[in-house]
Amino acid sequence: MDADPALLLVQDLRGYGGAGFPTAVKLAAVAGSPAAERCVVANGEEGEPASVKDRYLLRHRPHLVLDGLLHAVRAVRANRAYVYVSDAASATSVRTALG
Repeated sequence: MDADPALLLVQDLRGYGGAGFPTAVKLAAVAGSPAAERCVVANGEEGEPASVKDRYLLRHRPHLVLDGLLHAVRAVRANRAYVYVSDAASATSVRTALG
């Protein structure tokens, strides 16, 4: 099942960042773009002070991040996807999960 921006808007899914921006708004903006090239980025940089959620997910549950990235790619019909990691342990975990 792919992420439907309209369904996400109804469910009020929001990012974990400080602003809690609605995910559906981001996905709909990209999906509605006339651009031929579309990219989705999973940003694993820990930007919030004293937070370790990104690092934890990337190190211990990388498949959750990768599955979410895949759903976002399909929702916006992206041609590329990237996972940004800021530490070696997270990078190793993501590489291992990718096989």
